Amino acid sequence: MPISLVRADKDGGVIVKVRPLIISFFFTVAFVGYAIIAALRRKMLEGIAYAAMPTTPAKARTVLKITRGHDFPFWFGSGVEAAMLRAVAVPRFAGLAIASEGAKSDRASSVTAEQERDDAHAAVKTRTTTTTTTRVAMTTKDLARLVDTVELLVAELLEHDLDSERGRITLGRIARLRAVGGLSNDECLFLLCLFATEPLAWCASGGFRRVHPYERQAMHTLWSHVGVSIGLERIPPTFESMQKFAATYQAAHSKPSPEGAKLAKAFISLVGGRAKPLLARVLLRPGLASNLTEPVRAALSISPPSMPAAVVVALTKAIAAFVLQYFVPPRKEPLLRTTAEPNKDGLYDPAVPGYSSAFNGGYKIEHLGPSSMAADHELGKLHEKTDKSFAPEEPQEEPQEEPKPAAVKE
Repeated sequence: MPISLVRADKDGGVIVKVRPLIISFFFTVAFVGYAIIAALRRKMLEGIAYAAMPTTPAKARTVLKITRGHDFPFWFGSGVEAAMLRAVAVPRFAGLAIASEGAKSDRASSVTAEQERDDAHAAVKTRTTTTTTTRVAMTTKDLARLVDTVELLVAELLEHDLDSERGRITLGRIARLRAVGGLSNDECLFLLCLFATEPLAWCASGGFRRVHPYERQAMHTLWSHVGVSIGLERIPPTFESMQKFAATYQAAHSKPSPEGAKLAKAFISLVGGRAKPLLARVLLRPGLASNLTEPVRAALSISPPSMPAAVVVALTKAIAAFVLQYFVPPRKEPLLRTTAEPNKDGLYDPAVPGYSSAFNGGYKIEHLGPSSMAADHELGKLHEKTDKSFAPEEPQEEPQEEPKPAAVKE
């Protein structure tokens, strides 16, 4: 029976039923809006959803421009920040971060380019000389520079051609940071796997759609190229094996340390101060805590979220995902963090505000690094792919056939 939107009053006039009219209008707008937005999102994804897997850095960047720049700019960035937190849960990285910011600026120059040998394990030999430094208090400015260095280097890798001059400078700077830090192959692999997998884990946790296989393959392809270029060996051959390596290394090496707890507290305060929406600032700590595992929280002295806070975080993510999926059209242009061309001073301006005073006036890629490397503008040696670059793929167990019953003799 059709629903009437009008009725007659006792004097013969007409009264419009406003409530059913508003409800029907809302559902009409919602349905049409969703149909339009869904069509726009399908059009954006169809170019890569059914294409071949991204097996080159250039193809990987095309995929990740949609993942990071269009669909999940907030969650991808949060994943990069979470990767930094997971790293400092390992005392080796927490101590190295504080030492790199607290030591005098001549520390970086003590590692010369001659020490960057072709052998991928040369960093282990310089490890003792690079970490035995005088530690002083890390300032907020020092921490901001360190965080901005990581975020800008990740942005340079994801937004620019790695085979171009700019891309090779970025890779050379990362190789230099590895040499100065004296990182072993496994230590570097752990960081590589964190930055390759953690952002997509956050996209899957809070995003409005699922993460597709080609997006995971794109992250593996791009970060594997980074690992090969800086001379790493035994790089996990798949995205899933990268996740496994990071989890295994984390479980074996994470433990409570004063440096880790200090860095985590300062880091959360710094990132929270930069968060623009008040709600994001309020939910930052419980949101981070809910996505970190218990061993990582214990290592960083982060309390697990209370039940009400966890419910609020989960509800907020669900509402945000619903609104984005049904009512917000996709971005016409990707949200990038770097600019394509230098300014009049020959520096690259960050494309988004909020960076520390060290970089908000522009930066050179070869200048990126902690405060201790402010005067070190060298680039590390780049490497080519070898037989040792990738770990062998784990053999998959073949299903065993059930034994046939023995023939019964009559």
